[in-house]
Amino acid sequence: MKKVLGMMVVAAIASGAIAQDMSEFLPKKELATLDFLVGKWTGTVETNFGGGEDVKMKATMTNKWDVGNRFMTGDVVYDMGPMGVMYGKQMITFDPTEKNYVLQWFDMSEPLPMTFRGTWNDKTISMASGPTKTANMGTLTMRTSYTKVDDKSINFLLEQKNGDKWEWMMKSSFKKQ
Repeated sequence: MKKVLGMMVVAAIASGAIAQDMSEFLPKKELATLDFLVGKWTGTVETNFGGGEDVKMKATMTNKWDVGNRFMTGDVVYDMGPMGVMYGKQMITFDPTEKNYVLQWFDMSEPLPMTFRGTWNDKTISMASGPTKTANMGTLTMRTSYTKVDDKSINFLLEQKNGDKWEWMMKSSFKKQ
């Protein structure tokens, strides 16, 4: 019994040491730049998908630190009125090897996530995807940006690359609740 108890104590001490050491791998300075996104946000999103079917919709975004503060996860709900509700999830982190931010976007209209990579510049994090096949819109290259306006306001912009130009698809001003 003493042997089992001794092994349990050693395991508990070792797991605490491992957990403490694991936090050393976090790019804390870079991840801290994302703190402005934490919280519950609401806004009205304008869309520009072409074809004269532009829609204004209400959106709620709730972001929090997750997975040992390695990823910021966000749940997004778009209320499109008579067209229904669309759900999305994002995970954002910093890749110290490539020295860029990485966003994985999941939504209910696509079977696989979209991957965006980019940088932080002053008050804006901007990340672009490579050409990505989508189930509903063909192959797209997209760019997403979040800009801190102040402690209670952020702007969101989603753009699509059309030739050499970026055209906005979705934009919103979110207010912190």
